[in-house]
Amino acid sequence: MRRQKLIKLLQNYKPWDEEEAVAKEEILNFVQSHPRCFDKNELHHLTGSAWLVNYDNSKFLLALHKKLGFWTQLGGHVEVGETDMLQTALREAKEESGLKNIVCLYPGIFAIAVYRYPSKEGVRLHFDINYLLQATDPSESIKVSNESLALKWFDELPTYPEGCDVAIEKRMFSKWNQLNF
Repeated sequence: MRRQKLIKLLQNYKPWDEEEAVAKEEILNFVQSHPRCFDKNELHHLTGSAWLVNYDNSKFLLALHKKLGFWTQLGGHVEVGETDMLQTALREAKEESGLKNIVCLYPGIFAIAVYRYPSKEGVRLHFDINYLLQATDPSESIKVSNESLALKWFDELPTYPEGCDVAIEKRMFSKWNQLNF
């Protein structure tokens, strides 16, 4: 059921640029041909992430990732029992930010990407489905989880080290800036 729902969402998704169009086809082919696409124990699998904006939509939250060493969106692996990728993105956003009051701000998928990581088996692929979420309580404070070195609200993208692949962050920032709320 959840696989068919995701296939339909991906089929209806309008890519932002050529890179995302390529990612869409790669993710769609993967989901259609891999019944265990949600299983984080598989070499290649889906991940869910969030472009999390604050209560008045003036800033977005990024985490200084422990392993990657640069600022990135919140997100992670699908857990057993999660019925869709939005549920994964919401859970990850809450776990990694310490915020409890988070809602989906934009219907459907906000952005997609394919991440390639070195592994013992060669290359490990994370097929990332991203949602636009909003923290709704201005009195809540962010709390750094054990997965991050820091959390910070930004109104502009931070400076990234040379050679970092931050195309997804740039894409989400551009999309967010062009939405009229």
